[in-house]
Amino acid sequence: MNLLIGSQIRSLRKQKGITQEQLGASLGISTQAVSKWENNIALPDITMVPPLANFFNVSIDELFGHHLNEKTQKIKEICDQAYVFRESNPSQARTLIENGLMSYPDDDLLLNHLLYVCSTSEEPDYVISVASKLISLTNDIAVKYDALRFSHMLIRLKGRRSML
Repeated sequence: MNLLIGSQIRSLRKQKGITQEQLGASLGISTQAVSKWENNIALPDITMVPPLANFFNVSIDELFGHHLNEKTQKIKEICDQAYVFRESNPSQARTLIENGLMSYPDDDLLLNHLLYVCSTSEEPDYVISVASKLISLTNDIAVKYDALRFSHMLIRLKGRRSML
């Protein structure tokens, strides 16, 4: 994971129109510490994160360069791209979703889309594991229902096969 906090501190400090010395004095730390943060030589101590966020009047997520709206939009774009290939090229759709999961692990929307592009006949255990993971992660009732439906269908199918 690439931490952007040093760049964020520099950007926020410049937006506020203050020097490294002024920031350091406000937080009770040295100018050298601020310089090391901004140049990505060192990271702020964890106890400095809330005071930094408060000083700049931003959330801790914003201080770390994490923007929820951007994440949501990127995940939606991945899902939309994968949906185009869902029927015509499921392996392409799966690749898009799995690449998305590398950037956004355990995202319930991506996991839900993954259920629809995995082969339930060729890898039922994998689909069941994805569905189980999704059931435990999501707070979205519709997504949970979808995952339960996949899971129950495959468990019944596996049971029938073992009887033969």
